This record gives sequence, structure tokens and C-alpha cells, in this order.
Amino acid sequence: MSLDYSYYQSDYLSRTLAVSCDLTRKYGQHETVFEGDINNQSIKLPGASEGISRYKYDANIKRKYFYADTPYYSYLSPRIRHNDSGYFTSAQAMRIGGGRKIFLDESHFDMSFELGVGYRYATLADQSNIKEQLLTLATKFSWDISPNITIKFNLTNEQSALEKYRTVTLELKSKLTQDFSIKTEIAENRTYPFDISVPNGELISSMGIDYEI
Repeated sequence: MSLDYSYYQSDYLSRTLAVSCDLTRKYGQHETVFEGDINNQSIKLPGASEGISRYKYDANIKRKYFYADTPYYSYLSPRIRHNDSGYFTSAQAMRIGGGRKIFLDESHFDMSFELGVGYRYATLADQSNIKEQLLTLATKFSWDISPNITIKFNLTNEQSALEKYRTVTLELKSKLTQDFSIKTEIAENRTYPFDISVPNGELISSMGIDYEI
């Protein structure tokens, strides 16, 4: 879990508060993963009584079942998203699929690949609603370079006839103590609405203290 706060002032004042969480619980042939991000940003011009506020979150739970004595698994995963300034202001999806895990370097490196389908219910900025089918693709890896340094990569691509939404995260953690680390993260969110060839999105880099439960 990590907490980030940024303050920027030039021709305008910008404050951003972000919380991210990535939890995994393993038991037997089952694995449950929770990934979540909450971001609140406010922008205000000098002397203005009111500013612009943008609030968004993205969270999903993935329940995996590993087949005995194989690296293959199936999963069920609900996902919810909200973005005040997005093409979809909110979206709820249910996804199912399968994946494969790869372990290398005496379990210091593990990678997974997933492919699935789903169904999404979304609300647009004009408050109209749509229902559509989804295709999802995801990959992630975690590499313990040393006892104190870990690199993680996570890519999720979710697309339908109307929208392709991709999130990419790369992080480097260096342990200070058993529970606390310095974390440097680069995150990219990209949205491709309709047939527009130029993507809309953002690239965010941050550095902070990470607490591991």
C-alpha cells in the first residue's frame, strides 16, 4: 500500500492525493488479488474562489483457481472504474478467463499471462448507459533482484467496440526496513475512444514511502 501527495504552484495551484494498493493472498490452490487506485486532484487559479476538481478510482478483485500440478489457472474478476473527466464517467465489469504462471531464478522471478472475456455496464458523461462485451489481456511480473530491491511490472488492456482502456505500471522498491521501502513508480493510463487514432491519457511518475503488510 502506498500514499502519495504532491503540491505544485506556478501560474496555478495544483494538489494531488493518491492511494494505491496491491494485495495478494494465497491458500491451497486458490489465490485472491486486490488492486486499487484512488486519485483526487484539485487545480485553482490565483485569486479564484473556486477551482477544478477531478476524482477517479480503479479497483478490481481477481479470484484465481490453480489446477493441480500445473502452472495454469482460471479466474473470476469484477472491476469498477470512475473518472469525472473520462469518456466513461463510471464502469462496472465482470470478467472471466485463464492464465499461466512462470517461475524462474529459484522463485525470485515470477510472471503471469492472462486472457479473458467479460461484460461491462458503463455510464457516459451525458448520463446515458451502455452494455457491451469485453476482451481483456493482462501480464505482470515481479523480480527480486536482491533481498532489498524488487522490480514490478503490471499491464492490463481492456477493450470493447467503443473503448480500449490500458493501464501500465512499473515500480522499483528498495527496502529501508522489513516493512518500509522507498518506492519509485511510473504509471500510464491510455484511453482510445471510438476509432480515433490519437490516444488520450496521462503519464505519472512518483516517489514515496511504501508500507508492506
